[in-house]
Amino acid sequence: MALTADGGYLLAGDTDSSWAGLCDVYLVKVDADGNQLWSETYGGSGYDWAYSVQETTDGSFLLAGQTESLGSPSGIYLLKTDAQGTLLWQKKVNLGGTSLANGVEAAPDGGYVLCGWVVRQGKKDMDACLVKVDRDGNVLWQRFFGGGGDDWWSSVKAVPGGGYVLAGGTTSRGSGKHDA
Repeated sequence: MALTADGGYLLAGDTDSSWAGLCDVYLVKVDADGNQLWSETYGGSGYDWAYSVQETTDGSFLLAGQTESLGSPSGIYLLKTDAQGTLLWQKKVNLGGTSLANGVEAAPDGGYVLCGWVVRQGKKDMDACLVKVDRDGNVLWQRFFGGGGDDWWSSVKAVPGGGYVLAGGTTSRGSGKHDA
C-alpha cells in the first residue's frame, strides 16, 4: 500500500480472477475515504505478483514483484503506469537466477532502487539483492549480500545525504533460525 499525493491510496497485490493469466498483478486506486476510483490488472499467461508499490515524482506509479510470464527463471517484475493505471512499460530484471523484489524506492537521481532476494544459478541459498535502475527500468548496478544460509531484504528507503537503509532477514547469521 502507498499513500498518494492526492491523499488517496494505492493497493497492490495479485488476483487470479482476471482470467488473463494464472495470477496477475492487481492495482487498485482509492480516495481518502476508501472509495475505489479504478482498478487494473497486469501480467502475462503465467504467474505475476506485486509486493511493493510507490507513486513516483512525475505522478505515475511503480510496482515491483515477481514474474513467471516473461521467461524462465522467474525474476523481478517491474512495471510503471500512469496516474490512471495505464501501463507505460514493464520489465523483467534478470539477476542470473530466480529472484523477486519486495521493496521499491525512488532514488534522489530520478531512478529507483529495488530490494529482495535472488537464488543465482549454481547456488541453493537466497542472497539479499539491491538493484538500481534508471527511470526507464534499465539496470545500472546490482549488489548481493549473504552468507551460507538464506538472506533477503524486505524494504528499502533512501536516506538524506545518499545511500539506502534496508531491512530484512537472515538464516546465515544471528542466534536463531530466522533473524532480522
